[in-house]
Amino acid sequence: MTTPDEFAARLPWPEFRTLYGYWRERCNRDRLPGRADIDPTAFPALLPGLYLVDVTRSDAAPPLGFRSGWPARRISRSIRWRSPA
Repeated sequence: MTTPDEFAARLPWPEFRTLYGYWRERCNRDRLPGRADIDPTAFPALLPGLYLVDVTRSDAAPPLGFRSGWPARRISRSIRWRSPA
């Protein structure tokens, strides 16, 4: 099994390593960080290429939904976000 440090060392770009380190610092034990745990302004150099997606959960079908979050300029120009609804 790969450790988080081994995984980070294999990331191809320094920006990925920076973002992964930030994300790992906000993990609470074995839980992933929530939206409230992430402050996009903590890594301003990465903002032009950053796109956050909120995952919503429901007891109704479909159980998972996705809502667009912080749109990146470079990414939002190249894709068109379409709601599955």
